[in-house]
Amino acid sequence: MKWSWNGLLCVFSPIVQFQLLHSKFHLCCLATRQLMLSTYVKFVNLFPEIKAQIQQVNLPTDTAGKPSRVDSRLTLLL
Repeated sequence: MKWSWNGLLCVFSPIVQFQLLHSKFHLCCLATRQLMLSTYVKFVNLFPEIKAQIQQVNLPTDTAGKPSRVDSRLTLLL
């Protein structure tokens, strides 16, 4: 894990920030997942070097085994 101290603020690399955020995705309600997906797109815009990792994310499926409507939007945006 790469990090450095900037005064009293601990600054993590973009990929570590994404991994920490995404590790909680499965615990969130639908509204929060929507916010997280928009954050993933913002990560790609700010840090194009991590686009490949974000595109490889396995998003949860619905009970029928299909990607949920909200989660499938990430594919369209990226």
